[in-house]
Amino acid sequence: LTDAALAHLDLEPLLGALLDRTRDMLEADTCAVLLLDEATDELVARAAVGIDAGIRIPLDHGFAGRVASSRAPIVIDDVNSSDVLNPLLHEKGITSMVGVPLMVAGHAIGVLHVGTVQRRAFDTEDVELLQLAADRAAIAIEHARLFEAEQDARRRIERIQAVTDAALSHLDVRDLLDVLLPRLQAVLGADMCTVFLADAKGVLVARASVGIDEATTPLRVPVGTGFPGVVAAQQKPLILHDLNETDVLNPMLRLRGIRSMLGVPLVVRGDVIGVINVGSSQE
Repeated sequence: LTDAALAHLDLEPLLGALLDRTRDMLEADTCAVLLLDEATDELVARAAVGIDAGIRIPLDHGFAGRVASSRAPIVIDDVNSSDVLNPLLHEKGITSMVGVPLMVAGHAIGVLHVGTVQRRAFDTEDVELLQLAADRAAIAIEHARLFEAEQDARRRIERIQAVTDAALSHLDVRDLLDVLLPRLQAVLGADMCTVFLADAKGVLVARASVGIDEATTPLRVPVGTGFPGVVAAQQKPLILHDLNETDVLNPMLRLRGIRSMLGVPLVVRGDVIGVINVGSSQE
């Protein structure tokens, strides 16, 4: 089990190896690891053997929730007489279960549990063995999470660097926008990106776009109207989750199937000189 915990840095293959070995070690029919989603206070079944993963259990509810909230092992001799919420366990015919918390620095980050079809009285030695497995798994999972976070941060820095390089390597505005917009679109995983620049009268004029066809006459948006106009007026980023809930002036957005948008002002010495919009077909 320790070999499995130390041999992987990627979370998914790590969980697969740990669960297979844990199930075999305790001669169980199922084994699952649920990790805490702090944003929703739910335990999410990230990996399982013998049953399907993916179910979400509210913290403090059900078998796994009680294990996590109590931060102590729980043994169930008869699943039918307990508050096990996962319907897959009932469908699988699981009769007996034991679950232990995954602990890191005194905090429960999840739950590891095993189950058997045949009724079984898990004893103290079984519980201690599963807790030992959970302790090894918790350390490995935390390391894998930190590794993934580091990789995500590195990729984010690389994407930001790509945008920064484009912004610094061109003096001509047209050339700059031709390079900058596709990079912004790629960095944010957007379907379109548009830059509006303020003219002498303070009206926002669409100067360049990618992912969306503009009319021959550039779109002009007075400050305070339309999505970019509101961004400019408020002088702060604005997220639009549903295009149907606002007065978007550009008809091409709807034709392109854009559902959600993000806009940020271009500010120089306290003055808004334009707006950058990105849009996605997903909400």
